[in-house]
Amino acid sequence: MNVLVTGGTGNTGERVVRHLIADGHQVRFLSRKNADNEIVSALIKDGAEHAQGACGDPAFQRAAEGCDALIAVAHIRHADQCIGACRAAGIRRYIQISSTRRFTKFPCESSRLVIAGEDAIVRSDLDYTILRPTMIHGGRNDGNVSRVQQWFRKRSWFPIIGDGSNLVQPIHSDDVVQAIILSLNNSETIRNSYNIAGAHPITQREFLERIAASVGRRPRLLRVPQRLALIAAALLPRETRERVRRSTEDKAFPNDESFLKMGFSPRAFLQPTPSGS
Repeated sequence: MNVLVTGGTGNTGERVVRHLIADGHQVRFLSRKNADNEIVSALIKDGAEHAQGACGDPAFQRAAEGCDALIAVAHIRHADQCIGACRAAGIRRYIQISSTRRFTKFPCESSRLVIAGEDAIVRSDLDYTILRPTMIHGGRNDGNVSRVQQWFRKRSWFPIIGDGSNLVQPIHSDDVVQAIILSLNNSETIRNSYNIAGAHPITQREFLERIAASVGRRPRLLRVPQRLALIAAALLPRETRERVRRSTEDKAFPNDESFLKMGFSPRAFLQPTPSGS
């Protein structure tokens, strides 16, 4: 296929581009002007074609011409632009990365954008597949686990809101790529949506303990009452306040059985270090 990838220089998008090239596809990736030039150059060297621009730009429309499929790793808030580019270019196959944030019990601007994007895709006449990953980790800088690892490299303690018993189920970026490639190669995924997550849920406390162990730390978790954390976050940016509101919410989602039967096999989150090692 000729495949267009949005968000192709991001942590997961870069891996998608490389995997598609390895599978023999002709790949074109879209990136903004401020994209990492080293990644852009490396992908071009590997055989991908580069198109510079943002979703909705005329450059995006031109990049879609001649393509058979669009894989949108960029945020689902651009769904309307992706649908428009597909229709203009005659692309039928459309795979969109979404988020399990749509299921939060604390609606916020981010979750509303996710829901609106998914609704637009479902209303379209395209052969879509929507993939909803949980927290993505792994890679050069995932912005999630790597940030906590950096913290533990400097300190042995970490603040935890609540008692840490809420569940999380992070997914590795390579497993997100696995899900994308599986969807592209399997017509059963057309006009379907799937939650994708790591192999097993773990508690927030265990999540932090495993991250600390990965950098050789035994963590001291300092409990902060959520009410106190909300008061402290009142003057912080909206995104931070929303994160505090969701901090004790369960974020574990079982993988769809039908998707597992197609061959999806995600790994467990960072395996715990054996006692005493």
